Amino acid sequence: MGTWIREKGAITEAPDRPVLAVLCREGVQDKLCRHYLANGERWRRLRGCPYWVYLDTFYVMTNWDSTLEIARFNLETKEQVLFNRKAMGSIIHQTKELHRDASATLSLQETIRLHQESLRQFKRGLGRQGKSPARKALFVRLESVAMQLDYYAGTAATILEQQKNLISLVSVLLCY
Repeated sequence: MGTWIREKGAITEAPDRPVLAVLCREGVQDKLCRHYLANGERWRRLRGCPYWVYLDTFYVMTNWDSTLEIARFNLETKEQVLFNRKAMGSIIHQTKELHRDASATLSLQETIRLHQESLRQFKRGLGRQGKSPARKALFVRLESVAMQLDYYAGTAATILEQQKNLISLVSVLLCY
């Protein structure tokens, strides 16, 4: 996915009108349209500062709360199974599942890091272009998203640490 923004001068007949192009795969356009149509203020905000498209696409295309909630639920389920040895089944199978879960959590961490770096680069580039009132609101929201991403990174790290603890527990159980 990519965007191209030109705040002024792209259209000869309307030199002050911003132009925004979003390059995306099929289905993303529909999600973005629904996002903007659900709230007219989003359109006005985007027209005043087309750089809002960054956060709007981030919001539309990610769902970290649900993703990490599913990872937490999965972890809790594995803990319950491991502590109830009657329902455990094959310890080797459980170990494989835990390693697969830990690998998935590492992938989540990498994606979060990618989002954090993208946000840093976006803020840096936007900051070099001055701070109009429309951009000040965007910067406030960018700071909020940065804090959310830090929280998500911490949550993913905690889940990974708990998964490693369960892997260690299973290793001990294998010895018995």
